[in-house]
Amino acid sequence: MNQNNHYDVIILGAGAAGLMCALIAGQGGKRVLVLEKSNKPGKKILMSGGGRCNFTNLNTSHDNFLSANPHFCKSALSRFTPWHFLDLVNKHHIPYHEKELGQLFCDHSSKDILNMLLDECAEGGVEIKLNVTVADVDVQQQVTITADGDQYISNALVMATGGLSIPKMGGSGFGYELAEQLGLNVLPRRAGLVPFVFTDQHKKLLASLSGVSIPVAVTVKESSNKQSFKHQMLFTHRGLSGPVMLQISSYWQQGNHLQIDLLPDSDGFDLLNQLNPCPQVIFTTAYDEYAIKAFEQNALDYLLKPINEKRFNQALEKALQQPQSVNNSIIDHKIFVKDNDQCWLVDIQKIRYFVSHGNYTQLFFDEHHPMVYRSLNQIEQRLPVNQFFRVNRSHIININFVKHIEAYGQSGLLLTMDDDTEIDVSRRHASHLKQALSL
Repeated sequence: MNQNNHYDVIILGAGAAGLMCALIAGQGGKRVLVLEKSNKPGKKILMSGGGRCNFTNLNTSHDNFLSANPHFCKSALSRFTPWHFLDLVNKHHIPYHEKELGQLFCDHSSKDILNMLLDECAEGGVEIKLNVTVADVDVQQQVTITADGDQYISNALVMATGGLSIPKMGGSGFGYELAEQLGLNVLPRRAGLVPFVFTDQHKKLLASLSGVSIPVAVTVKESSNKQSFKHQMLFTHRGLSGPVMLQISSYWQQGNHLQIDLLPDSDGFDLLNQLNPCPQVIFTTAYDEYAIKAFEQNALDYLLKPINEKRFNQALEKALQQPQSVNNSIIDHKIFVKDNDQCWLVDIQKIRYFVSHGNYTQLFFDEHHPMVYRSLNQIEQRLPVNQFFRVNRSHIININFVKHIEAYGQSGLLLTMDDDTEIDVSRRHASHLKQALSL
């Protein structure tokens, strides 16, 4: 056996966990090998945080984790806190900002965090092999890994293969299957930190609101402590997503009810007072004492619960007959952009891409990336259709700034912009993009 194939530690998976484990072991004097089945390390790092990597949260504690062994989280987080990781980020001079609720994001790109981890691995002499298919794992006196016809020997094995989520980024059940083969106890698997997908009559309704994000409070009524979260909920073309839905999904079980409060900190009148001009509204309520106030707020109709279907349809018909004033004029000139104290007059042709952040959208042009209070859907309606393309739920790109395009996943595409930002094109949008750009 070639001595060069002997290691102190072999790590399966070059994601965030695998690379972090590798750099610590490598810098601790161990000879480390990382085996990764994909063609690139850290693929999920690159897509995290909308391409900006939400790399830690200042408020992280053991209470934020669900585990069959909660004491492990206490021990792990006491030994390596968010501040330890922040020291590493500062060591590499990576600019970052706090978005909200202690969430830290890169100012530029997720690539900064991935490159930081790879540089730290290199400093520890870590060896990383890509495009490796593991055929067999034998655990006796030593660990023997057979992969692509080669054998690797080590004293310790770390499985950092990730879970089942996002198969196109390398997610699979390999780690679970290997754990079972090695006689480890594997708990039942279920989705967590995932969006809610609808297949019934609600899907069409929710799809019509795709891209809209609102603050809500959501509760699982059947959970032991009626678990609740308050944050942004995002309507998508398939259902409901956003931070609050991802959080509550870990507590929701099949058959449970979700209670969603669309106005967690106010009521309908507070909302209408913020709108200018105030639209005509159909009020639905269980209380008749608000009727006079409702019509003072330009109410089109007032329905008491339980709502009669015929009466409701009459109210909808009345609403559809009302004239609508919408500004859908296409932008083909310079636009005024203001973000806090900074202002720009920027030519629409010079904007590389737009990134959605709920009700806000971030513009990328020259060296600037300000935020504006407009949803991506609102902006999309006014962009020149022969130049700007929606490529996924959160990105619109200017085709003139695409430097490279390649096949990606199952029928998807991966775009590299002129600033080296990588943006994946969803399968649905990829077909539209191909059709628009074909002869």
